[in-house]
Amino acid sequence: MSKSNKTERDRTQDAIRKAKQDQLAKNPINQFLNKRNEDGSIKYPMAEVLMKYYIANPDPTYNAMRLSNSLLHEIRQHKERSEILSGLYNSQDKIEFRNRDGVIMTRGECLSNSIAEAQVCYVVLSKLRDHLTQGLLPTVDGDLFTFDQYNEYLEKVVNIVKELGYDLFPTKIEIIEPK
Repeated sequence: MSKSNKTERDRTQDAIRKAKQDQLAKNPINQFLNKRNEDGSIKYPMAEVLMKYYIANPDPTYNAMRLSNSLLHEIRQHKERSEILSGLYNSQDKIEFRNRDGVIMTRGECLSNSIAEAQVCYVVLSKLRDHLTQGLLPTVDGDLFTFDQYNEYLEKVVNIVKELGYDLFPTKIEIIEPK
């Protein structure tokens, strides 16, 4: 490759980079953040607030924690419903529990729905595990959200799951006996 070809290629790449920068500078957000007064000061005071927000941006971490909390609540609801239905199945009393369509459930329906609700808990636990490791952990940046904070949050989630009677991070497989 001759020196003139390399120089021409470099000029082309520089022109492409400059065109991309010019295009980005035209975006409204960049115009707002970068607009200056004649003395060089930032024209829009809220631009500084937005710049700090964009740099820190806690939303992914907060959203991940909110989803984790939502999944914990979902586990609680399914477990509670499973226990209610199981209690109705085992009760000698007349069943007056209605399904989603408003129809009173049979004893057999209470049993099958209790089993289904219990199984949903394990599906949600799997989603929670995945979310904590693939959704929340990647938001740890060591500054805004630290490993210590992640560890503290994770310990709290593990304890809540344990209180609900489950193991969040099982380390062995136990055979689920077919029935």
